[in-house]
Amino acid sequence: SHKNIPDTISKFTTILGEAKLNISAFINQARGDVAYNIIDVDGVVTDDIIEKLKACDTVNRGRPIFASIDSALRKSSLVIFWNPNL
Repeated sequence: SHKNIPDTISKFTTILGEAKLNISAFINQARGDVAYNIIDVDGVVTDDIIEKLKACDTVNRGRPIFASIDSALRKSSLVIFWNPNL
């Protein structure tokens, strides 16, 4: 979970962009101060990228939820949870 505050999503997109991963779909859901994201990317989300996302000061936890390798296109999905009470 992560804090539902300005600049949090931009931190995620910056990390993914610096890794040259295209975001193909993005879901953001919030209830008050608590939120989560499901992010689909074209490419493989490595452990290093997961650690960078989890290192954001607003993030409680994050993990890949699906990885599929197709001969034509590699896609990954990950979920990030926000928690304001860290």
